[in-house]
Amino acid sequence: MKKGKSQFSFPYSDRSEQIIRDFLNANGYKYVEPKNAENYYAYKDGMCNGGLQYQITGSNVTVYYFLGKSKKPLLVDDSFAGSVPKQHYKGVLKPLFDALNNPEGGNVGAQMVNGGTNVPPAGGSTYSGNQFEASANKSREKFAIIAFVVSLLGLVLSIFGITYGVAILILEFYFAVMGLRTKLKGLSIAAIVIACVSLLILIAEIVLTIYGTMLL
Repeated sequence: MKKGKSQFSFPYSDRSEQIIRDFLNANGYKYVEPKNAENYYAYKDGMCNGGLQYQITGSNVTVYYFLGKSKKPLLVDDSFAGSVPKQHYKGVLKPLFDALNNPEGGNVGAQMVNGGTNVPPAGGSTYSGNQFEASANKSREKFAIIAFVVSLLGLVLSIFGITYGVAILILEFYFAVMGLRTKLKGLSIAAIVIACVSLLILIAEIVLTIYGTMLL
């Protein structure tokens, strides 16, 4: 993946800064002041670690976004390398770009300045803090689905005596907890239950293996 920061420039509006702050709050961004690096807002979920900075100068608002940390930022472009976290992070940022692109419900155009090849969609709609929260929750629904699918796979592997590792169990619980805050809460709970069953099976296999070794 290429190093650097992707950025978009938008016409300034009286609502621009409030829109950005609503977006950051709704998506759980954390303000970070690293040593020997620029301050930025950090985003983290099971799919990617990203960052965001913004600057208001005159009649423009510039949003800088990247994967990783501000000390070693990675471009969010259209290259194949790291395409999964890139596409995921673009989906996270899309509501922000829509809102900045059209803060008052008009039809103003955003302009890409540097980095990446995609541009924010024209038009869009005016966002409020509640709408950002709804968008963030919808994005998190995929975690509930991932948790359920992975938990089923883990259960099958456990039944067949295949140790698939603690790492997958941790991912199951992590994605399921993320999904608890969405409309797919039931799916997340089911994933947690299945993961617990898989864990018990795994523990039973380990105990039986140790017991069998002691009898030899």
